[in-house]
Amino acid sequence: MLTSVRDGVAWITLNRPDRLNALNRSLMFTLLAELEALMADTDVRVLVITGAGRAFCAGGDVHNLDEVTGQGPMPDRAARLRQVARIAETLYDGPKPVIAAINGACAGAGLSIAAAADFRIAAAGAVFTTAFLAVGVSGDMGAPWSLTRILGAARARQLFLECERFDAQQALAMGLVDGVVPREDLEAEVARRAARIAAWSPPAVAAVLANFRDAVVTDFGTFLDRESLRQVHTQSTPESRHAVERFLARERRD
Repeated sequence: MLTSVRDGVAWITLNRPDRLNALNRSLMFTLLAELEALMADTDVRVLVITGAGRAFCAGGDVHNLDEVTGQGPMPDRAARLRQVARIAETLYDGPKPVIAAINGACAGAGLSIAAAADFRIAAAGAVFTTAFLAVGVSGDMGAPWSLTRILGAARARQLFLECERFDAQQALAMGLVDGVVPREDLEAEVARRAARIAAWSPPAVAAVLANFRDAVVTDFGTFLDRESLRQVHTQSTPESRHAVERFLARERRD
C-alpha cells in the first residue's frame, strides 16, 4: 500500500496491481492501521482511496478466501472477519471526509469499501459488481447496509442477487457514483474536490459528517438535539471566527 499526504489530503493507494488490488490479510490490516492513523492525524483533512494499475479493488483474494478468517470455531472466524470489517466502519464513521477515486474494476469487498466512502468519483472505464454470490458467499464489509442507504433497498438487493457487472455510466445513473471523468482526468478531478473540502474548518466538517450519520439512525427530535449541540460547539471554535472574518471581508469587497 502507498500513502502520501499533500496539502492536507491523504492519498491511499491499494498496491497489488498484479492481483487487481485484491485484499489479502496483509493488505487488510495495513489498510486498517493506516486509516486509523490518518483519521487521527491533525495534518490530514481529507482522505482519498484509490488503486494502483487498472483496478480499484477486485474484492477479497479468491485464491485464499479463508486467509482472514482462518480455522477454528465459527464464532472465532466471524470475530476475525469483523475485525477487518473495521476498515469500512472507519471510512464511514471517521471524522474526516473520504473520497473513493475508482480508477477501474470495483468488486465485492472493493465495492463495500467504495460504498463506505462519503462520495465516489469513477473513471469512465470503471466496472462494478457485487461479486459475492459469484463465489458462493453472502458478503462482508457492510455493502448491503451502505448500498441500501445510497441506492435504496430494492436496487441494492437487485445488485446483490443478480450479481451482474455494470459500467461507470450505469453507476452514475443509479446514484452509486457522483461523477464520471476520463481516466486521465480522475486524479485531477478528485484533487480539485478534495482541496475544496480541505479548505473548510475541520471541526465543522467533522460535525457535518456526524449530523449526516445521525440523520439515518435517529428520530427527528434526537437529531435536532445533537445538531444544536454541534452547531453551538463549532460556532465557538477559532476556525469559525476566522471563517466569519474572511466571509465579512469578502462581503465588504463585493
